[in-house]
Amino acid sequence: MPTNFIRAINAHVDPPDLAVVLTASADTITRRLTARGAHHRFEDDPDNVRRELDLYEQAIPILESTAVRVLRVDATTVTPEGAADAILRVAGLDWATVPRTRSATTEPG
Repeated sequence: MPTNFIRAINAHVDPPDLAVVLTASADTITRRLTARGAHHRFEDDPDNVRRELDLYEQAIPILESTAVRVLRVDATTVTPEGAADAILRVAGLDWATVPRTRSATTEPG
C-alpha cells in the first residue's frame, strides 16, 4: 500500500511510545516457521519471509520520520528472554513489573 494512504488512515491515531521490530535472518525465520508449522497461508511461501523483512526495513525509517522511537531487536541468536530484556530496558521497565505467564528461557530455534 502506498505510504501516503497508510499515513492518511492513521492520521488521528496516537503514535506508539515505542515501536518494536523483531527481526532475524531469513534462514532463521524460515527454519523456525518450518519447525513450528504455518499458522496461515502466507507462512507457506518461503519468499514471503524476505518480502516481509524488506517491508520492515522500509517501515522503520517511515516510523522514525514521524518521531516514533523504534527498537530493532535481531532475534537470530538472542533468546526470547534476551529480546524481552532489551525491550524492557528501552521501555524503562524491568521484569519485576511484568507478569510471567510461561517460561521465557527457551533457546531460539
